[in-house]
Formats: sequence, structure tokens, C-alpha cells
Amino acid sequence: MSIYRDGANSEMSVNGATVTFNNPQRLPQRFNDRGEEIAHGLPPYAQVSAYNVDEYLACPESWPRGESGKSASYMVPVKVDHGMWLDFNGNSSHTHDIAIVISMQGINSVSGLPAELALHQYKNCCPVHKDSFNADRFCHKCNIKWPPQNYLSSTGTPEGLFWIDGFRAANLITRQYFFTKEEERGIAAQMLGKARTFNIGIAFWRSKSPKPFIHRPVMRGCSPDSLTKGSGGILGHYGDGMRSMSFSASRGPTTRSIEVDRLEIAAGAKIEQMIYPDPKDIGYWENDPFGQIFINYAQMDEVIRIINSGKADVEGNPNGFMGNLVFGTPEAGNKGF
Repeated sequence: MSIYRDGANSEMSVNGATVTFNNPQRLPQRFNDRGEEIAHGLPPYAQVSAYNVDEYLACPESWPRGESGKSASYMVPVKVDHGMWLDFNGNSSHTHDIAIVISMQGINSVSGLPAELALHQYKNCCPVHKDSFNADRFCHKCNIKWPPQNYLSSTGTPEGLFWIDGFRAANLITRQYFFTKEEERGIAAQMLGKARTFNIGIAFWRSKSPKPFIHRPVMRGCSPDSLTKGSGGILGHYGDGMRSMSFSASRGPTTRSIEVDRLEIAAGAKIEQMIYPDPKDIGYWENDPFGQIFINYAQMDEVIRIINSGKADVEGNPNGFMGNLVFGTPEAGNKGF
């Protein structure tokens, strides 16, 4: 799956925060003798290489560009009818605790509310109807149990389980993300229509104070039937506690834009996975995110075409301000460039 070229690797980063993208096979729905759907364990690792959008001239103009000190934008090759999961365990070595909100094409993949760059905790009342919850965050009008918050947190998630595999369906269950060309299957297509985006947005918050450093190896089941539990990532709209700001990205000009097929992100088979409650209050986190990553996805052949169309100059003259001056030793005869 990976096409490691031009020094690319699977890790995407911004301001010390990281994520890796996995594109395993789509899991089939399966049922017991009573016709009840059975949840899978976690899909295996299937990392793909990631490429910085700013470095390639032919990236579509609609793709976000990075903004120094604020955001980074990447492209990844994906296979249609394959799954996806995002791995955040690389943040275990960060100096601070990390909270993460995720936008799947502009939709909160847990609550289904429009994507907003915000941290929310759902404690006492329904974020939609404002009515007080019944037991265990249940809203009768919504007919759902709300998650404890709209973000992943290193404070609540057990070590080594900092990942997300799908749209939240219920407690302990998600439905696997998978890529499709069928618009009617896309979750954002059904809920947002033309207002949806065609990328994945990830925002990182930092705890106000550093954390004690403890690092342990990450383990993940290598079979779909592994019953290892994971965690859920979500992007909410309202809540009892909140840190928020607008969700935006800068765009820069390109010289030769290649258009790519617009793929939807659908919800597939059940996966055993939960969202772990954040034991900290919302005030534990900084007011604003310290970085955002935008993941732009395209099919393999489209990514190869973009790469082969050439790289942009993002390094400048290797000799810096001396590039047009006389420098070096006399015997070398170097007169600059």
C-alpha cells in the first residue's frame, strides 16, 4: 500500500503532535444465528505514507495548505472499499497531556453534530435539546446515550489505546470508517450534503501543565478477530464545558492542479471500541488548540500523478542569504550561485 518516495514516511506532525494513518481491508458485517450483528476486534496495522501538500505543485487547489506554527496539510493514498483508522499513540512521549478532536468530512463522528473546533464535556444535559439527561447521559428525545465528551484524551485513554477506528454507534461500539465512491453511503453526504468537506481535520489541545513522563510500548491486535479494546475520537458542537474557536485552514496557489475523485467516508461493520471518559475538567486544557493537521485522501494512481508532476521549492537557496554573494575559500573559486 505504501509508496515511500522522496523521503516520505507514515507520520504526520504539527508542533510536536503526531498521527499516523492506516488503510486496512474493510471488515464484513457478520451475524450470529439469531440475526444479531457481532462486533469485530480491531483491524490490523496498515500504515500508508503521507506527503506534505505544500511540497507538491499539482495538489488540488481545494486542498488546505499548511500555515506556519498553526497547521500542516498532508495527502495520503487510499484504496476504495478499504477501512481506515487513526493512530495517536506517538503522542505518548509529548511533554503534556493531549486532547484531540476529529472532523470526518465536517461531521462529528460520534455525535453527528456539525464539526466545530471545540472541546466539550457532556455531563448534565442533552447538547441538542438542552433537557436534563436521564441516567447514564441518556436523552429520550434523541433516543441515544451521549458520549462523556467530544474528544479523545490521553488523561482518560489507557496507555497504548490512543486511536480511533470509526463512527460511534453506542457505548463500546463504533462502525468502521471506510472509503466509497457511493455518495449515498457517505455519513457526511447524508447529513451535510454539499456543505461537507473532502478531508479529515484533526486538532490538538495541550494540558495547561506538563505531565509526568511514563512511556510504555504500544500493542495492537493483528487480527480483525482480536478483542483488544480501543478508544473513540469525536467532534462535538455543544456541551456543559467548552473550549472553542473557528475551524479553518489557509490555502495557497498551485501551478498545475490535478483533480481527484471525491471519495466519501462511510460507516461499516461494528468494531468493539469505546470512548474513555476524561477524568479532568474542561479547565485542565488550554483555551485553544496548539496545532491542526488536515488529511487529504486520494486513490493511489492519483497520488502518484501528483508526485510525478514535480515538487515545489519549499527550502529556498541552500546557502541562505549568502546564495548570491561571493563565499567559500579562494582555491575553490566559488562565486556564489
